[in-house]
Amino acid sequence: MNIHQFCLALFSDWTKKLQFNEWYFVRLENDFLTNLPSEDAFRSIPDLVDIILEQPPFQNEDDQFMYAELLSILVDLVQKSATTEIPQRLVESLEPISVRAQSLDINQRKPIKDIRDWYRLEAVNED
Repeated sequence: MNIHQFCLALFSDWTKKLQFNEWYFVRLENDFLTNLPSEDAFRSIPDLVDIILEQPPFQNEDDQFMYAELLSILVDLVQKSATTEIPQRLVESLEPISVRAQSLDINQRKPIKDIRDWYRLEAVNED
């Protein structure tokens, strides 16, 4: 399964699946990441960045929740990549992603800090 297939599964009727099984996202993500080699995790980061950037403007809490979930998955890919080499696409896009994340709940913004910490990037005031 690649990152696009994973996101298709993630987006597919997710509110119903999450109501039925509160661990839906966790299990799906674990299944995806468990056997993913670190090189593939690294190569998946730019594609996930593009998926995050393509998300429509927030219309409701579900949109915010999904954006926060994608940020969390991005952190997991970053850490799974097992390198502090930052993909160029993430370098170019971290600021717009961070700006958009400012409208999220403070706990939902934590992935931005985690990414900056992982890559030892200068912190930006995110409060």
